[in-house]
Amino acid sequence: MKLKFLAKGFAPVSYNISGAVINGIDTSLFIEGSRFFGDESTDEAGIYNMEWVDGELCVTLGQMTKAYQVNVGSNGWWEGDWIDSADYDPSRCYVAATNPRAVALLEGGVAEYFQDADGAWTVRIIEKELQESEE
Repeated sequence: MKLKFLAKGFAPVSYNISGAVINGIDTSLFIEGSRFFGDESTDEAGIYNMEWVDGELCVTLGQMTKAYQVNVGSNGWWEGDWIDSADYDPSRCYVAATNPRAVALLEGGVAEYFQDADGAWTVRIIEKELQESEE
């Protein structure tokens, strides 16, 4: 199974993925050739889309995001790339900021993706003490 993430204002902080079951929703019941755009029960579980592509189930999940120290862009975030479900890591940000300044700060090592206490991902400036201790 492949996973892709969309930035959402509200989504599960992390996903419990066990085989074909994602947050209690059994995706194995979704038959090949079908396409699903989500409903209330799957939205609550953070599942927004499912479709079969070249014989593999592809599931679109949400990842909670918000603006913080760095404006992430007028459109907010880009969706993530497809990953194998076995590679899912709840401590990783799978969506990307759209703002060129935020991207430059991230690429320059001045900012980082950060998951706050509520579980939302954002971009924050790396504190100077952290930068100095790494030199």
